[in-house]
Amino acid sequence: MPRVAKPLSDIHVRKLSFAVTAAGNPKAALHPVGGVAGLRLQVSPPNASNPKGARSWIYKITIGSKRKEIDLGSYPGVSLKDARELARLKYESIKSGLDPVAEQRAKKAALVAEQAQHITFAEYSKRFINKQAKEYKSPEQVRRLTHQLTEYVNPHIGHLFIKDINREHIVQFLRETSDTFNNEYRSHLCSDGIHHARSSLLDLPQGVLTERHSLIGDGL
Repeated sequence: MPRVAKPLSDIHVRKLSFAVTAAGNPKAALHPVGGVAGLRLQVSPPNASNPKGARSWIYKITIGSKRKEIDLGSYPGVSLKDARELARLKYESIKSGLDPVAEQRAKKAALVAEQAQHITFAEYSKRFINKQAKEYKSPEQVRRLTHQLTEYVNPHIGHLFIKDINREHIVQFLRETSDTFNNEYRSHLCSDGIHHARSSLLDLPQGVLTERHSLIGDGL
């Protein structure tokens, strides 16, 4: 375990500031606060997005053969006392053979995946449109895709959560709307619209729909 810095009091911690380069430019500074080896308060200077600057706890420790930094939260939301306790818990966890950095990443990935399942298809279609807008060459393509999804797809499944959409929903939607598209358009726009609808419906997060090929193979 590395050498522990002299323990600072709450008063000293509140007075810690960001650094300034030789050229007079402000930059973030890491201040050892003592109590637990490797525990530091990072003080960042004000900027456009954060006029008051930022203060956060960083715990530096070697895990395996690599030196890593663990984010323990922002100050004063996480007090000096709590930051020291969190750092001690991380140290004990690492000492027992665990990697809290890897655990933190895994939990974040699981949370993102879980949140992705709890959005409606209407919300998801907005993300899909934004994604396609970056790839399309003209605003007209974006407008047409937006119209097709909002007017034809969302009225059928827009209210459903992504996690609840299954093959039966897609089959029913495509069967119900294929005739509508053909009767109204009978043009290239018709087939193009169905293609976009299929693309959006079948571009769902992994695990929601797994039968893309069978749907297309059924001629829907």
